[in-house]
Amino acid sequence: MMIASSSFSSLYDIFAAATNANQPTAKSKDVKIEYSHTPFTDTAEINVTGGKSNIRISEDINGAFIANINDVLYDLGIDNKRTNAIKINTDSFDDTIIFEDGVKVKAYIHSGAGNDYVRTGDRRSRVDAGDGDNEVHLGVEGGTARGGNGNDKLYGGGMWNTLEGGSGNNTLSTSPDARSTTYITSAGATDTVSALAGIVDIKVSGGADIHIAGGLEKLSISLGQSSTGSTITLDDPQDLHKLQHIQSDFKILGSVPDKDALRVRQDT
Repeated sequence: MMIASSSFSSLYDIFAAATNANQPTAKSKDVKIEYSHTPFTDTAEINVTGGKSNIRISEDINGAFIANINDVLYDLGIDNKRTNAIKINTDSFDDTIIFEDGVKVKAYIHSGAGNDYVRTGDRRSRVDAGDGDNEVHLGVEGGTARGGNGNDKLYGGGMWNTLEGGSGNNTLSTSPDARSTTYITSAGATDTVSALAGIVDIKVSGGADIHIAGGLEKLSISLGQSSTGSTITLDDPQDLHKLQHIQSDFKILGSVPDKDALRVRQDT
């Protein structure tokens, strides 16, 4: 089924319009949806070529599972349930891909090169955003978000997460959900890393400014030989003992103005 649809009217559409204004839009002839089936999983694979993509995955009020691709509606032909999956592959343009709240299927997204915006749904997902200045928000169950060359912003979701920023000046942040477990690989020149809640494992191979919120359940930080000069800000100075295994490599710089936070820096 394919029918025309009216334009969106949300902040995400404003984002898409602002970032994609100078690029061609993929036409309906450039959209292909293929299906595969196993005894336990039905998968719909969406491939878009020839221009930028604005994709929304949702379930309508009548229970139909649909994809809105550049203002054209497509019936996905699978049920919106946890055992099913959607794969999305887009071309090298500035794409916007959004899974609305309540979308339960697993997502596998490869958005190609370009400055992409991706938000996943309720199920654990995997996003490869490619080269460019990308922004990825993982959903309820988290998943994996990878950015290539460029200044990426990657945000973990609940449950299990892996964030890999690649080269560039990246922003990598866990979810504030205390149930989350997040593995962060920071390889950029001057990344900003935020550990907000849950269990957090951070590996730094470039340079990073790391912010540690108070009350983390568990924290691990590994610093490579090229990460000299990285800084760590602790909202709660009592959490300094959590850095004990690397504390000998750090100098305490003192408190942060107007806060109780403590700031330390890796020795040069």
